Amino acid sequence: MALKDATDMSATAATLQGELLNLGGPNVSVWFYWGTTSGIWTTNAIALQSVNATQTFSLAIMGLQSQVAYYFTCFASNATGETAWAPTTNSFNAHLTAPVVTNRGVENERGPTVTLKGEVTDDGGDMPDVYVCWGLQQGSGTTDSWEHVVALGKHTGPFSTDITTEAGADYFYTCYATNGAGASWASPAIPFGASPLRYINSSAVGTGDGRSWANAYTNLLTALAACDDSGFTNTLCVAGGTYALTQTAWMTNSHVVLRGGYAGSGAPGNRDPKLYATVIRNGTGGNLRLCRVSAVSDVLIDGITFSGGSLATDNFAGLLIENASHVTVQGCTVCNSTASTLGGGIGVVGSSDVLLDTCMISNNTDTAFGGGVYLTNSAAVFKSCTIQNNVNSGEGAPICGTLISEV
Repeated sequence: MALKDATDMSATAATLQGELLNLGGPNVSVWFYWGTTSGIWTTNAIALQSVNATQTFSLAIMGLQSQVAYYFTCFASNATGETAWAPTTNSFNAHLTAPVVTNRGVENERGPTVTLKGEVTDDGGDMPDVYVCWGLQQGSGTTDSWEHVVALGKHTGPFSTDITTEAGADYFYTCYATNGAGASWASPAIPFGASPLRYINSSAVGTGDGRSWANAYTNLLTALAACDDSGFTNTLCVAGGTYALTQTAWMTNSHVVLRGGYAGSGAPGNRDPKLYATVIRNGTGGNLRLCRVSAVSDVLIDGITFSGGSLATDNFAGLLIENASHVTVQGCTVCNSTASTLGGGIGVVGSSDVLLDTCMISNNTDTAFGGGVYLTNSAAVFKSCTIQNNVNSGEGAPICGTLISEV
């Protein structure tokens, strides 16, 4: 047998834990023994009776003295008369602990009636008082720092409250819980409102709802598909890292901000596209256009590297902007992409009010025109961009098209 740490401790109760590792015979029964002095066992109770398989076991005990050290061990016997004690003893202190609370998201986040949700996942042995804090600005480590504080009374498990918001405004919320042993905050605070933030991090392991870094989308395509095209701005914050695509990142919703270069903590937290480079690359080893912005307006792509697009029989392998308006590509790199004929790096087709600002377009190739950039039936402005080492094997220039302005 082996002892495990006691769990679910409160001021007067705990759960003892152990594991049966070897039967030694049929019909094994196991007892826990405990007391305030090691080796002097004042109380015992059966935890397993007549079992025939190795397994973990536990026993909830009550009536303990608060802030007193307790010791426990276990004893087993089987039908053949063999007996055994656990080779060690374990100890714990019966006491309260601070509660644990977490944010559980938002319903109807654009309002005007919004539901803010949380959950007490551990009451610490003393049911806590719960508060939901929200406002236009993110507060600090006190309830006084929040614009609104909703007291919900004592809770354990899930809880929620409905609030009323103003049209067009953006907010934050978090939850706070306190009991006789201490207090805790849910972290991080969750943004909501007219222009909600959503998070993308390929290494996240949470719920995948995109509402925090811990629960971030892990797939860029999933995040883009979840954008709301009802006229509100969707801001997608992408953590630094490499995102290997097997399908084109196709932006078909207007009012989208796709911004890379985040550290991956906070709300949204530190951003440095050089330090936390966000790289979108071809993960197929074959034909793939990396990104396509199609028939939309009011789109910003900021601080992202697109690398390795490849199209053996098509054009515009890195980034294609088609039939769109008011599109800004800012602080991005488009590189190492190869197209069949036109626009190895970037293609702008049938679009207006396109701005490429402080971008690097390099090492892209095609066989005819615009190895770096090709434009047709479009109006675009290039501002402080570097366009270099792009190759086309035909007679066209590395940047080619009509209605191009350079600032």
